[in-house]
Amino acid sequence: MERSTGDISVLVLAGGLATRMRPLTEKFPKILLEVAGRPFLFHQLELLRKNGFRNIIFSTGYLGELVEEAFEGNKEFKDFNIAFCHDGKNRLGTGGATKNSLDLLTDIFVVLYGDSYLLYDYSKILKSFDETKYNALMTVYHNEDLHDSSNVYFENGDIVKYDKIDKTSDMKHIDWGFNIFQKSAFENFKDLEIFDLSEVFQKSLKDNKLQGFEVGQRFYEIGSIDGLEELNTFLRKNL
Repeated sequence: MERSTGDISVLVLAGGLATRMRPLTEKFPKILLEVAGRPFLFHQLELLRKNGFRNIIFSTGYLGELVEEAFEGNKEFKDFNIAFCHDGKNRLGTGGATKNSLDLLTDIFVVLYGDSYLLYDYSKILKSFDETKYNALMTVYHNEDLHDSSNVYFENGDIVKYDKIDKTSDMKHIDWGFNIFQKSAFENFKDLEIFDLSEVFQKSLKDNKLQGFEVGQRFYEIGSIDGLEELNTFLRKNL
């Protein structure tokens, strides 16, 4: 079944403590840091708008109320359907936060990280997803440890190994950050509250249900001071 971006909900994970970005994140969550003159999340939403997405859920934790306040009285994104899901008292991890948001998501949905700026035609990735064979899709980039430590062994169009901790020399790719899931990918995690998305990917890979999609364009991020400065320079030159 071919799906359009307008039919799919996008979950933006924005609940982390962002300790690497202190003191910048002592009063603001990372997703609200200023980049090229405006909060980063607005740049993310512009990318999603250009790609046709309109149904956005923000998964929040640390200072999450400020993310909601950023939209109060804001008419720039009135064409979006925006909702929020808070971790609650406990930090749930990326997997737990995603599971916590499932009731707000379409059966097939996209997950983005709240510190990633990803330039690509997202519809191409979505159209490639074989939902009859796979329950998850991971985008990968041939990184060679350039922008961060590579963690994916990708060969002949397939993900052979993915591990964020046990990294080996045959890992030349890195997970790029645009992820597609079916809700069924989380069925084995019903009894877990706190877990990482990497565990979901690894379960799907073990079950031969993880699809890979290689992108040729690098990622930008604001998860580090250097990354923030680099993206700020890039956007000021290209906006």
